[in-house]
Amino acid sequence: MAHPNEQLIRELYIQFSKGNLDGVLALCTPDMHFHVGGHNALTGDYDREGLSRFVGKLGQLAGPSLRIILDDILANDERAVVLLHDTFTRQDTGKPYEVRLLHHYRIRDGKLASFEEVPFDADAFDEAWADTCAPAASPEPVYSIH
Repeated sequence: MAHPNEQLIRELYIQFSKGNLDGVLALCTPDMHFHVGGHNALTGDYDREGLSRFVGKLGQLAGPSLRIILDDILANDERAVVLLHDTFTRQDTGKPYEVRLLHHYRIRDGKLASFEEVPFDADAFDEAWADTCAPAASPEPVYSIH
């Protein structure tokens, strides 16, 4: 029989795959914290309200091609670790990617309290999720007129 927190994690990915952001947030504590490291369009720290920005970035870059494949889930009373890989095709370049990841969750009172995404290959992760929409550096200084 699976640990109850394994079931919690599986439900999280089911809700996420349905695009049910409210369903995802229902599984989280009020002070949930999401962290995505690296140097790419997804990099940042997100709270509950910021999760929609994160999901929006995913959608903008990968669109409906994003597939999250769960390889294994390890869970106990306080944490869960998910081994997985994402496959997707960039909407802007048409280039396909597959990135292997570890998702680390802290669990408090049966709810997800924090999330950290850890790529197996940080450079490949940054390339896959590169921010191609970043504004170009301006050759001229920008002045504000008041």
